[in-house]
Amino acid sequence: MRIVHTIAELRAALAPHGRFELVPDEYAPGGPFAALAAWLEVHMHRYGFYRPYRHDRGGVSPEPWHLSHWPSAREASRRLRLATVHAAIAGAELEGRAALLAALPEVYRRYVRSVDPPPRR
Repeated sequence: MRIVHTIAELRAALAPHGRFELVPDEYAPGGPFAALAAWLEVHMHRYGFYRPYRHDRGGVSPEPWHLSHWPSAREASRRLRLATVHAAIAGAELEGRAALLAALPEVYRRYVRSVDPPPRR
């Protein structure tokens, strides 16, 4: 299995397919990043990575290109609480802040907490 190593090789891999679109088909068999996806599937866990958006959990659609370093993600998840996000938004000059704060519990549940769990060690 060959992995793309340089920007020139990446551009060459993309050339027949057009632009880089971040769609699942680019990572599926026959896609320009199929070899990369296959290599990651076999090796990413060894380096502490996993796919937090492997499945549709009602928030972010599946994203085969999205990797997280599970030790870091676990710590970030432990620290990133709804109250922390609420305080940050409440203290920011942000258009639509009141509407966002009103929707925040649902947004937080769907887009921050609805991820695939990291692998068990």
